[in-house]
Amino acid sequence: MNKRICDFVSPRTEPDFFDHPGPDLQEVQDEIRRGLETASEVMTITVDQELKERAEKKLSEIGWTLEEAFILYLYWCITCPISVDAWLQKVRNGENKICSTSQETPTENSVVSSDSANG
Repeated sequence: MNKRICDFVSPRTEPDFFDHPGPDLQEVQDEIRRGLETASEVMTITVDQELKERAEKKLSEIGWTLEEAFILYLYWCITCPISVDAWLQKVRNGENKICSTSQETPTENSVVSSDSANG
């Protein structure tokens, strides 16, 4: 595990990595890209095509790929399991909006279940 990425995600109580981007985020992206270059494991996931396309479009606007963002999210899940559990509970209880507008209503595939977030 990359210490730089772990240090970036560890203080976060929510996966809000892109809400307030700064120089640290660029450094983390560089670390993730270096890791992708040497990665030896390929993973295939099943996801709604529209969700994937919308995510790719939104992430590309800020210079990220879906793979890079997913890896950042996985680092958060592994580094901050208590925060992940608390955040997922808030989402389930409707205490934490995960979308900024009504047009962005999440589908059942938009939120990771606690089982998959915890490994």
